[in-house]
Amino acid sequence: MNYFKRELTPGEKMFTHLGGEMSMTFIGQVEGLISPDVLQQALRLVQKRHLLLQVHISKSDEGVFFESGDAQDIPLQVIDKQSDNQWVAIAETEVNQTLCVNIGPLCRVIFLRSTEPGSTSEIIVTMHHAICDAISGLNFIDQVLSYCQQIEAGESIADVVTLAALPPLKDLFNASSVNQGTGENPQEESNWDAQSAWGGPQPLISEFFEGQAALSDCHTRFLTRQLSREMTIQLKTRSKEEGTTVHAALCAAMLFGAAAIARADAPVYLSCGSSVSLRNYCEPKVQDDHLSCISDGVTHTYSVGKTTSFWDLARESKSNLVQSMSNGSWIVNSADFFESMENMPQLEQLRAELERLMGRYASVLIANAGQAKFSGQYGTIQLKGLYFPISVHLAGPCFALNVVTLDDQMFCTFPYVVPMFSDETMAMFADSVMAILHQSCVPQAFELGGFDGVAHEKTPQLTA
Repeated sequence: MNYFKRELTPGEKMFTHLGGEMSMTFIGQVEGLISPDVLQQALRLVQKRHLLLQVHISKSDEGVFFESGDAQDIPLQVIDKQSDNQWVAIAETEVNQTLCVNIGPLCRVIFLRSTEPGSTSEIIVTMHHAICDAISGLNFIDQVLSYCQQIEAGESIADVVTLAALPPLKDLFNASSVNQGTGENPQEESNWDAQSAWGGPQPLISEFFEGQAALSDCHTRFLTRQLSREMTIQLKTRSKEEGTTVHAALCAAMLFGAAAIARADAPVYLSCGSSVSLRNYCEPKVQDDHLSCISDGVTHTYSVGKTTSFWDLARESKSNLVQSMSNGSWIVNSADFFESMENMPQLEQLRAELERLMGRYASVLIANAGQAKFSGQYGTIQLKGLYFPISVHLAGPCFALNVVTLDDQMFCTFPYVVPMFSDETMAMFADSVMAILHQSCVPQAFELGGFDGVAHEKTPQLTA
């Protein structure tokens, strides 16, 4: 490849400037036998296709850069599987272990191999968040398995052409559509203040903490849950009938779950963040299989009490998200935010505020990758499950939900931070969210006060 060097955007630098390197881990559960040699060949082909898998991050007085060099192969570690849940402990270790960014590549893979016929193996991929988002990381697994199928079948594979490097995210936006919605020029000087991120009604954040520690002593753990194919289809149908979306229903379920954990005796303010893909807002559109971080977050604050209607809350969530995305103001605000991070006093101000809140910037956050656009079938190999925990111990919400739907079945990952939250509380929370989603599919309206899916015995009550 030709020499490549590009300075990281302020947004990409956020994944390196808040006390460590933030990563995403993607787990593909596969049925069918794959040899390590075939998997390594497939990884080389995918690595050749994506420029950001051939770079490292260099830091100097001039700035922080993606830079190519003598690219090493994506590291592949093969472990023989000993138990069904062994992958969870391995993936938790991976999501907490930083990548060697100064050497590269910004990706590593573990193959937890089962040699028993009909059993499941796990491909565990960890990438730096600056080079991937949920959609492209999940598509990375699809690309690897597609090459595995071709190699196993002895098919002739065309020479792989490296995809062209994408410009910085702000240069990808369709400027006419942005300005049409806001009447503002995103390049104009802004008066954005880091403190404004916590302006307005103060949502519950630190009130949820069960333990305190320095961010350097915090670790990410995660739980997984599934929504059956039948229930996933019912949720899609019910959301449409209620004039909203599955994503908005997920937001409402997370808000209900957090409010139930709070057990407040009056309505409480909760902030709900949504990680949104920006690929369709780029000109031209960026395809899902192009490895890059093309996403951002939109956050709104809600009042949630015992008489709050689930579907009213879901409709409000949809309305807020549609308004934010359609008027283009999120692009201006996002650009202002990230560009302000170039101002070191403001960066230190943000760090101090995140330290006070133990890195938490929202009550809940949902990263919904939506319906996977691949079948998950690769000859004798079948993709049975997908999960993607994100390292949230440096910065993140109190309660997170990462979702992907494969073959009309929803796979849910609940990352959380210890010692900020106990395993017991988070298991209760995850179970309550899944119970709320089940109850939402019943053709009767329900309110938070009518939900009885959480055991409260050991959860302290908050007062508003």
